[in-house]
This record gives sequence, structure tokens and C-alpha cells, in this order.
Amino acid sequence: MPASASAEREFMARILADPADDAPRLAFAEWLTRRGDPRGEFIRLQVSLGTGPLFAQDVWQRADALRRQHETAWVGELRELLGVAGKPDYQPGTFRRGFIEELYVPADVFAAAADRLLALAPLLRAVSFGRPLRGGNFDGALARALAARPELAVLRQIGLAYLDLADEAFTGLLASPHLHAPLALDLAGNALGPASVAALLAAPFTAEYEAIDLWKNRIGDDGAALIAASPPPRLRNLRLTHNRIGPRGAIALASSPRLGDLEALDLAHDPIGDAGVHAIVASPTLLALRSLELFEVGLTLDGVARLAAEPSLARIEHLNLGGNGLGDRGLASLAASPHTRGLVRLDIEGSSIGDAGIEALAQAQDLARLEALTARYNRIGDAGARALAASTRLPRLQEVDLAYNDIVHESELFARFPDVNLVGQSMREELR
Repeated sequence: MPASASAEREFMARILADPADDAPRLAFAEWLTRRGDPRGEFIRLQVSLGTGPLFAQDVWQRADALRRQHETAWVGELRELLGVAGKPDYQPGTFRRGFIEELYVPADVFAAAADRLLALAPLLRAVSFGRPLRGGNFDGALARALAARPELAVLRQIGLAYLDLADEAFTGLLASPHLHAPLALDLAGNALGPASVAALLAAPFTAEYEAIDLWKNRIGDDGAALIAASPPPRLRNLRLTHNRIGPRGAIALASSPRLGDLEALDLAHDPIGDAGVHAIVASPTLLALRSLELFEVGLTLDGVARLAAEPSLARIEHLNLGGNGLGDRGLASLAASPHTRGLVRLDIEGSSIGDAGIEALAQAQDLARLEALTARYNRIGDAGARALAASTRLPRLQEVDLAYNDIVHESELFARFPDVNLVGQSMREELR
């Protein structure tokens, strides 16, 4: 073996022994630089990006120029393995501190050649799986082939988003003995149901989870009930957007004695209705809940009135009620509530609100803590804008988004809120 190859192997062994330590990387960079290899400068620059000023633009630009100039030589074999050798503008990998740590990998390539991938990118720790390079679906057979790969053990993040994964494939992958904590999963945009929820909750690495994100799947009420019955003990954040969860699932979550530490819950686009909303807000067990996403959940005017009258609403700091057709009466009901004193952020996008509703909000007695208001895609005009700008009841309000309303005269708003978003006035219907 040539002396240079032997030395490089030794440097890599030291780096792999302690990936968090910059010293072995910088020693390797110095050795490369002495040999006239531009990788040395690239590694040094990327390491400095992690320890230097937040906006070291010149350093980033120089590092990126080196990457674009030499990437084919550095990772050409890897690009060929991934099937992107003929796509010079496509970048499947992310370099961090001089080495590739993240890759977009067709699932069948990992199943067939994970050992070669790790040989070419030994510091790989995050993989986003893509659809099979050779066609077909990410099905149960492919998932089982992946599950058998011992190389899964080095991964700390696995992306499985938008692969149309069904329960058979996901549960087959989770059966792998090579998946270990800490491990983050991106599961958005699949077809996962209750069986997948059960497998996820039973996986040993899930016990460490503080957040579960199942955005846009199909877990339904049964899946929500499974989470309510056996959540990870440290769960703080639960995102169940677009999951076909109805009142029964919401009530199960609200009744869970195991979710007492939950701080953020997202049920947007789930048809939980008035009963589900009230159960969540009035829950005697969700005592740590501070952030609640309820966009387009089927909340009615009566439901808003019931919500406004609920004393437990006072613990909520971030509330999204957009897409529910509150109208002026609904917002006025909320603005008159004595239980909104905790609100810091309020989102009422697309809620059929006009001037009367905003005028009521501007005169609210208990919204003194409100710092951010999002009211995009409504029917707010100049009268509402003037009332908001002149309000003395909202002393902390600074972040205001009124895009796609009907405001013509903007000067007063800009005087009060210099960064207010007012794009697309009178273009609501055309651009929604």
C-alpha cells in the first residue's frame, strides 16, 4: 500500500474514532494542504463555519466554490453509485465539516450496496430514502431487505417522506435489529395507519423521543388512541396534521394521563369538530400544553363561543384557529374572553374575518401579551387596519401578517408596525 494511502487511512481512523472532535479533521486538512490537495482548504473552511461568526459569507462562498469545482473528483464514484453521475447540478449529499454526512439514497441502492456507500462516505449519519432507482415501489420486500443491513446502525436520521409507505413496509423496516437510539425519523406524506403507530411506539429507540411527527398519514382515531395509551415518556411535541382524526381520537388524547408533559399539539386538517377542540382545551391532564394548531378542524361559531368560555384556554400561548370560518362574531367572542391572557401568538388565517372582527380584537381586554397576529386571506379593509394601528390594548403586538386582505390605505399600519406583511391586497380569491 502506498505511504500516502496508508497515512490517509490513519487520519480517517482518527476522525471516525471521535467524529465530534475537530482536531483530527484539521490535522488531516493540514496534511492534505501540504500535498497540494484542495480538500485540505475545503475541510478547514467548513470546520471554521461551525465555530466562526454566524454569517461568514466569504468563507461559505469560498467553500462552496471549492465544492463545485472538485466535487466530481472527491465523490464521483459515490454519485455514480447513486445514479446521478450525469447530473452535475444535482447535489445528493450534504458536506459538514469537510465530509458528507447526509445523502439522498434510492432505497434499493442502500439495500444492495450499503457497505459500499459507507466506504465512500464513512461519516454518513443521515439518509433520506428515495424511490427505487430501478423502478417499482418501496414495498414490504424492499423494506425487509433494508432492515437486514447492519449499516443502519450508524444512522442517526432516516428520511422516509413522501414514499407512499404503507404499514407493511414501515413495520418491516422497524423490525430491523440494527436501528438504535438516538434515531430521528421523517415520516411525512405516507399512508401509515394504526399498525405503523403501534410498531413505532414499540420500537426501542422511540423511548427517547421528545417529538413525534406523523404529518399527512392515515392513523385515524385508532392511531391517536394508541399514542394516548402509550406515548414516549418524554414526549413534548406531537404533530398529527392531516391524519383523519375525528372527535374520538381527540378525546382520547385529551383524556390521556400519560401526556401531562405535552407542550405542543398539532391537529390541523383533522375533523375533530367542536367536541374535539373543547376536549383538548379543557383537558384535566394536558396541563403543560402551550401550543395548539387547530387549522381547519371543523370548529363552528358555537364551538368558538364554548372555547372562549373555557378557563383552561388561559394556559395556551400559541393558538391557530385559521380555516374555521370564525367570522366577525367568532373573533369578537374570542376577543371578549377573559381567558385569553396567555396568548402570545394568534393565527386566524382564512377565517372570513372583516373589519368588525379586527376592531373587536383591537379593543380586547385580555390580550396584552399578544406579540404576533396572522390574519392572512380575510376581508379586512381600511377600517380594521386603522383600528389595529390605533389600538392601545395590544401593547406588545409587533409581528403582523395581513397579506391578501382588502386594505388600500397602509400608512397608519406601517407607522405602527414597520414590518407588517401587506402583499396581495384585493387579490384574495385569485391567489388562494
